[in-house]
Amino acid sequence: MVDLFGEEATIKILRRNMALKVKARESENRPRPLNIFLLNRDRVSPKFIAWLSQYAEHVVDFTTTEILGVERMVVRKSLLPEFTPSEAEFRFSKGRFEIKPSVLRLE
Repeated sequence: MVDLFGEEATIKILRRNMALKVKARESENRPRPLNIFLLNRDRVSPKFIAWLSQYAEHVVDFTTTEILGVERMVVRKSLLPEFTPSEAEFRFSKGRFEIKPSVLRLE
């Protein structure tokens, strides 16, 4: 979206989306929709990342490792009670994935 509309326009679109989600939850008796955004940190500004992280309910980062098909997965934010940031190895091979606790350490 950012490439297509620019950062400021994308923020406006996302604000509108959040308002519609709140309105749907208040006016309709149904769960609100879930949005998942895949973000390439190299393509957006730190300001955009900070804005999105501030309003996100959950933030999960993936970082490549030296091992093919293995990424470092860090859960940085969650609204779940008693949440503690944690990490895992995300392994993807032959159309299947596996998430398991990592020996990598959080910075």
